[in-house]
Amino acid sequence: MFSNLSIIADENLVTDAQMQFNIKLHDMELQETYEFPIFNTDSPVSLKTMSDIEFEKRGFHLLPETKFFEPSQVQLIKMKNSSDTEWSVSGGYRDKFKYLLGEASTGTDRYRAEMDFMFAFDRPAPDEAPIAKGWHNKTLDNKEEKDLQVIR
Repeated sequence: MFSNLSIIADENLVTDAQMQFNIKLHDMELQETYEFPIFNTDSPVSLKTMSDIEFEKRGFHLLPETKFFEPSQVQLIKMKNSSDTEWSVSGGYRDKFKYLLGEASTGTDRYRAEMDFMFAFDRPAPDEAPIAKGWHNKTLDNKEEKDLQVIR
């Protein structure tokens, strides 16, 4: 979902979108970080303006963050469910990834795992910032069962 976040602005709908997902594994003892690209796509399957019915069906008219949005300024962006590129991690590096991920799941303090999710939305305006992008990072706690399920 994306909106221009201005109730008085002209339409500024998304024209393209990208997203990327990486896993970082930190060896705290050696002070080394290994980053593994897991998923990358810049190929949206569809960019559809949301109808009034769909806006209400999804409950956006009730949420404080979206209840004043015009449904015509909100889009449902569907991305591919597979990466644009095949995971090109070669044998040795892949083995290192599996080893570090396994070690991080044991509960040791030596290794820390993180997930990075990045996204970008291209839009016609404003000229000074035509791409809205963001990045979210989640450090996985190897002592919390829900995070261990992600690591395993």
